[in-house]
Amino acid sequence: MSKSTWLTVDLGTEPGIKTVVALRDALAEAISASERVLVRGDQVERIDISALQILAAAHRTASAAGRTITISAPTDGPLALALKRTGFVGADGTPQTREGAFWTFSPAAKDEAA
Repeated sequence: MSKSTWLTVDLGTEPGIKTVVALRDALAEAISASERVLVRGDQVERIDISALQILAAAHRTASAAGRTITISAPTDGPLALALKRTGFVGADGTPQTREGAFWTFSPAAKDEAA
């Protein structure tokens, strides 16, 4: 597999404390296997802070390795609301943290990974 191919990691419907180990492992594998990782959050119904922490850590790991990681999720869905409540992004979706740009939806990434 080419390192420039988009690899997709799906968050599922309820990423949280019961799934963070599997999520961490899937993200680590994707980051090591590809320069570009797309995290799909369009099926998320509920998410807890542990999953957001794993996503933030994956972003730092990918950045340190010179890789790209992007989330694709509805701007009005549970994932976006959780990001706003926890302060990763502001009420209008603008980044509020160093990892903020990671949370910004990237249509090009979604289209290319499809």
